Amino acid sequence: MVSVTAPGQEVHPSDTATRVSAAASLLAEVLKATYDSSPLPLRVRRQFRVASLAELELVRRGRRNREERCAIALREAVLLAEAAMEDGSRGTLRDARKAAVVAAVELSELHHPDPRAYGHYAALARHLVKQLKTWPSLRQRLARLERGSVEPKLSPDLGAREDELVRLSGLVARADAIQAYERLADLPGPPADLPLTSTAELITRVAAAESTEALAGRAPAADLSERDLRLLGIEFTGFRGSPGRSAIGFTDRGGHPVTCVIVGDNGVGKSTIADAIEFALQGRVGRSSDLASQARPLATNQAVEATPQATAVLSDGTSVTRTVVTSADGRARADSPDVRPGFRLAPITLKRADILAFLDSGSMSRGTVLFDYFPTDSSGMARSLEDERVSLGDRMHDQRTRRDSLIEQLAGHLSVEPDLLRGTEAFHRYVSVEIVGEGTEDERRDAWEKLDARTVDLIQQLRTTYRQLAQLKRQLEKDLNLLNPVAYPAQAQQLRTILRGVGTELTKSFLAVTRARHVDRIEVQFGRSGPVSIDIVVAFTNGRFCYPKQVFSEGYCDLLALLFFLAVAKEAASRGQAKVLVLDDVLQSVDSGIRLGALGHLLQEFKDWQLVLTVHDRLWLEQLRVLLAQHGRPFIEHHIQSWTFETGPQLAAGGSQPAALVRGVLATGDATTICAVAGRQLERLCQEISMRLNVKVTRRLDDKYTLGDLWGPCAKELKKTSVRAVVESLELRQHLRNIVGAHQNQWAASLPLSDAVTFAEDVAALLDAMYCTTCEGWVTRNHQLTVCRCGMVALRLA
Repeated sequence: MVSVTAPGQEVHPSDTATRVSAAASLLAEVLKATYDSSPLPLRVRRQFRVASLAELELVRRGRRNREERCAIALREAVLLAEAAMEDGSRGTLRDARKAAVVAAVELSELHHPDPRAYGHYAALARHLVKQLKTWPSLRQRLARLERGSVEPKLSPDLGAREDELVRLSGLVARADAIQAYERLADLPGPPADLPLTSTAELITRVAAAESTEALAGRAPAADLSERDLRLLGIEFTGFRGSPGRSAIGFTDRGGHPVTCVIVGDNGVGKSTIADAIEFALQGRVGRSSDLASQARPLATNQAVEATPQATAVLSDGTSVTRTVVTSADGRARADSPDVRPGFRLAPITLKRADILAFLDSGSMSRGTVLFDYFPTDSSGMARSLEDERVSLGDRMHDQRTRRDSLIEQLAGHLSVEPDLLRGTEAFHRYVSVEIVGEGTEDERRDAWEKLDARTVDLIQQLRTTYRQLAQLKRQLEKDLNLLNPVAYPAQAQQLRTILRGVGTELTKSFLAVTRARHVDRIEVQFGRSGPVSIDIVVAFTNGRFCYPKQVFSEGYCDLLALLFFLAVAKEAASRGQAKVLVLDDVLQSVDSGIRLGALGHLLQEFKDWQLVLTVHDRLWLEQLRVLLAQHGRPFIEHHIQSWTFETGPQLAAGGSQPAALVRGVLATGDATTICAVAGRQLERLCQEISMRLNVKVTRRLDDKYTLGDLWGPCAKELKKTSVRAVVESLELRQHLRNIVGAHQNQWAASLPLSDAVTFAEDVAALLDAMYCTTCEGWVTRNHQLTVCRCGMVALRLA
């Protein structure tokens, strides 16, 4: 629990748990700084840095030297302080203070090469022991220490650890100034003139006080060899929702890689394409290397017996092919974990699930969401701790299911109660006593050899399953050290260094999209409130601080998470990541009121990036087209018409070329379908031309226009050009868009097919004159000329 304030609120909370949490937060900071600045050998500090309270209790029982006792006491105090932060218990905080005093006294009694260190840690101990009502023996030890040493004084100049001691001294001084450990935690309420500093503000101030030089030089050297790579196409077989072969290109007619918009209703296979790109380039699906996890998308297709495979074609003339294989532990994984340098630093896809995972995770563990970014290993992606945890849980579930099935089968075969075989001890006891007997070794061997093959097979399978379950349980018991991110200090430190500048980029992006004048900046701090915490703090223009979820709407929080991931993607690109990003229906999760601003900012800030965007909402698609055109962004469209279990996603004939879409539907022979498709393309043409030819259109309140609003002004302008005859023919039939293509009525059912075909052919002819299939762009008025980007299509004045 923490105390935070929004603009305009008073800062005098009376809730005891809140005050305890704030005091515990500051105490934890002091203790962590003490641990880092202590003269304990590095070996000792590393030994207990990630130990739990239970593990500390075990190691304390053995014989330990004074240095180890110091480290144990410090670590225990840190854990208790963090526990007090969570539960707001005064008893837990008091226990943390006691453990901290023990640690400080132990440190004071160590031999130090600099005699001033005695006074430094004695002062720290005296500071922590204030108003403790118990443990007079500690007071006596402290008194003896002070009588025999220099005057207790915090010394910020003790040689090699100067930076750490300066930080420690500042923390302790601030704690003294607000009397955090005594008054805030122990008294019924704070004095009227003693405002309680929020943890959001504490985190920000501590981060600001840290020396920039202390973090310098920790980031690895950037590999820029593949930063200019782009994606030309993806091909996949037997993968996810595609049982057969599917291929998608991401180039214009000239073969140049461009931004791509993939359009289709929900459930038709858009995410299959996004996942295929991720699998081919990074060997993962949904940021998971376990391709058969119950909690992740399944890589294999369930309609056919085929080995899933995906191939990405890149702009340097090379390609990357991956296949799903079964690993030694029985899990489905990519055949190779190696990842090209241009796609190694960060996930290439961003999904709605990533936004939710970031928002829903607590600050203390939020950093684990980024543990598959910026690897310390030079050959593959960074290790995702959440992926490891989920995979371990899946394997445990699989083995338990297998165990229960084997127990039922063996019990039925032997005609005994299943409970006699449930549990490792019960199973081995039954086999030893009831099946092979308790005779001599030869007698037991003979009894075993007389068993029927079915019994032997089930017993061996069940024995193996119990053994594998035991191994998995041991792994889970070591979960703290196996999956605790603190066990990977190099990765954590690297993230802390790299994320240091993300706050500036996030602030710029957030203010550009929202224009929130009351927000001064957004702070992003890694490893402040916990070893792998990510604290996002909003600083208001009036000097107040808080966390986003406490004052922002859900839409603003979604936007903040999206902009955070985009800022990290830009940071990865600056270190050599190829500028390719797949946004799988992410933008539609942002409130419509700020969605356009977010996309506009994305297109502005990611000018030289190749984007792959999936879209299911038609109105949003139209807005997307307009923004891409306004930013002069070359792009192509792929439309997925349908999906079936047997065939997978079906791309529209002719791809995204508007004229090809219209001509492709003529083969259906259905007048209603022909008029509907041709009418939608005519409306699309009018939307584009009204902007590109500066057509005067009567404004509507909501700025949403139909074919009826646009056709008249557009037709008037187009009659001045070489397409006058086609426009005049369309004027006779453009009403078919609504009468036949959009509504069900008796007249529509009697429409001759020839009229529908003529309408569609006229629309296709007009599209041919207005849209260039070479540069895949619309004609645009440029001074006296109306031409496409490449000059292959032009309108002439009549």
